Amino acid sequence: MIVLFLGKKGVGKTAAERKLIYRRLVERPKSLVFWNDPACQIRGGTLFTSIAQARATFRAAGAPRLSIFRGVDVNELALLAREVHDVTLVLDEMDRACKGKTWTAPEVRHLVHEGRHE
Repeated sequence: MIVLFLGKKGVGKTAAERKLIYRRLVERPKSLVFWNDPACQIRGGTLFTSIAQARATFRAAGAPRLSIFRGVDVNELALLAREVHDVTLVLDEMDRACKGKTWTAPEVRHLVHEGRHE
């Protein structure tokens, strides 16, 4: 399932995302969430500032249920989500997260166009 929130600044898009994601974490004990949060709006979870740091943690201790990513390349995060499988990927503040047109990068496009079938 792909959900897109659109709206003006301050109307509650991130708040709605948070409610949906936290509800998913409560209702599905084995669910994993990767949240790209360039605006530093999310609290809780495990913070990663690089994909290499996340991979090392995942190898050592497994993926935390809520992984917060700041300052990472969205394409690399999409690749990591595909590797982990069965993860909810939240790309908040896409205009801040993607420089130029990186949201059209191959892995992000794959997740958007074909990921819903996996």
